[in-house]
Amino acid sequence: MIGFFLGGRAQRNVMGLGTAQRNVSAAIVVAAQNFSGTNTLSFVLVAAILLLLILLPTARRLGAGRETTPPA
Repeated sequence: MIGFFLGGRAQRNVMGLGTAQRNVSAAIVVAAQNFSGTNTLSFVLVAAILLLLILLPTARRLGAGRETTPPA
C-alpha cells in the first residue's frame, strides 16, 4: 500500500504490487529460525500463497486497461 501511494503516476501500480509481495522470503526465514516446533511456518506459507492468489488477478485487472506502446 505504501508503494502504491509513494509511486509516481506511471509506476504506481507496479510499486503497489511489488511492495505487497516483498518480504515473504524474510518472513519464512524468521519463522523457520525462531519458531521451530510451532505452526508459524505453515501460517506464513499459507498467507504467502493467498497473497499471491490475490495479487495475480489484481495485476491482470490493472493491466487490462493499459495499451502496450513501445518506448520511444
